[in-house]
Amino acid sequence: MIKRMGRSLVGCGIMLLCSLCAFAQNDVFEDLRGHWIVDMEKTLELVKTSPKYRPEEEERMPQMIRAIMERMSIEVQDNKILYYRGMSKAESAMVTPFEVDSVDGNAVRLRCVDPSGQDVFLTLTLLSPGQMNFKSSQTNDFDYYIWKKAEE
Repeated sequence: MIKRMGRSLVGCGIMLLCSLCAFAQNDVFEDLRGHWIVDMEKTLELVKTSPKYRPEEEERMPQMIRAIMERMSIEVQDNKILYYRGMSKAESAMVTPFEVDSVDGNAVRLRCVDPSGQDVFLTLTLLSPGQMNFKSSQTNDFDYYIWKKAEE
């Protein structure tokens, strides 16, 4: 009888832990879900910490980067990310399906597959309410971008 109760308690504990993990994941996704645009001021500030940054290019950099950033946005949905890189969303969307690989605090690691069939991991991190950063295992191009929730 005591063994049976012990197994039941362990089983309940495992189910509770799984439920809490699912709840935490849903909570993070609720904050990540939606349309995001580049926070230009914070990104321009962070770009200066990049190893690719050249102080001599600072004068023309904001205009170049602003022109690119103004045309970019992403939309996080339940099982895919849409990346927009042009003026027309319908014509410029790149769709990236994903599976959740792990959740660690405010960071969610997603497993995606690139067009060549290789696994790519995206880590989306909530920085503060309405702000996030994401990093890719394939490129560091977006490491220095800060995204903000677009006003609906």
